[in-house]
Amino acid sequence: MKKPAHQPRSDTLGIVASSVCAAHCMLLPLVVTLLPGVVARSITGPWVHASLALVVVVTSLLAFVPGWLKHGEGRIWGWALAGLGCVMAARFEAEGSAEVVLTFLGSVLLIIAHRLNHSLSYWCGKY
Repeated sequence: MKKPAHQPRSDTLGIVASSVCAAHCMLLPLVVTLLPGVVARSITGPWVHASLALVVVVTSLLAFVPGWLKHGEGRIWGWALAGLGCVMAARFEAEGSAEVVLTFLGSVLLIIAHRLNHSLSYWCGKY
C-alpha cells in the first residue's frame, strides 16, 4: 500500500509562518517605538495577531497531518501540540510580555516540529 505523499514545501511554509510570527513578536516593541502611531497601531491590532495565529495553525496542520500519515512517528505531535498550545495561549490568554514569550516559545517549538517532520518524511521513503 502506497503511503500518502508528504510535500516538504508544507513544512517550509510552516517554518516561514512560525518565523514571521516570532519576528513580529520580537520586533514589535522596536517598531512601535520608531514608527508613527497610525502605522504602529495597524500592525499591532488584534486582527494581525488573529491572522498570524490562524496562518500558523493552518500551515502546521497542512504539514503535520500528511507527514505523520507518511512516517507514522507520533513524536512530532509532542513538539507540534506544545508549540500550537503556546501560540494559542498567547493569542487568547496572555498579555504583555507573557504574550511575547509564549508566542516566541511556541514559534520555536513549531519550527523544531516542522524540521523533525520534514526529516522523518524524507528518511521514511529512503528505507
